Amino acid sequence: MRKFTKRSAALITAGVVAVGGAGAAYAAWLLSGTGTASASASEVQQLQVSAISVTPAFFPGSTNNLVFTVTNPNPFPVEVTSITVPGIASTVEDSECADNNVTYDPAPAAAVDVPNLGPAGSGTAAQTVTLTGALGMIDDAQDGCQGVAFDYSVTVSGQSAAS
Repeated sequence: MRKFTKRSAALITAGVVAVGGAGAAYAAWLLSGTGTASASASEVQQLQVSAISVTPAFFPGSTNNLVFTVTNPNPFPVEVTSITVPGIASTVEDSECADNNVTYDPAPAAAVDVPNLGPAGSGTAAQTVTLTGALGMIDDAQDGCQGVAFDYSVTVSGQSAAS
């Protein structure tokens, strides 16, 4: 039987340590971890319609332009998809000047090409829109419509234009 010398024992010990150390170094690369998080989507804000005006003033047979500004308060761009004037109301009794003395033609709103509204704070977040000939007074408007104000609203709808 062969005798182990101190030198042989030292070499064997060094070999075992080297192999074990290599295994430990290899194992050091096998790490993992897991984390969880959640985020919520923001809520959209409605488009803002302001500075609504009609030019010229109504008169029998007039065709009038509807001008307004639409502003996007959201942090993303918006594509305008529709513009409507849901109702026009005379501010006096129908017997004096009925609501139907002023009419809305949706064709100019369908034909207008409103550029995308940029995100809030950008130079394109607000756009002035002109609907040429969108409103008008009928040819045989009641005499009681002279000097009467008409209330109306403009509704602008859109969708995200984020790319």
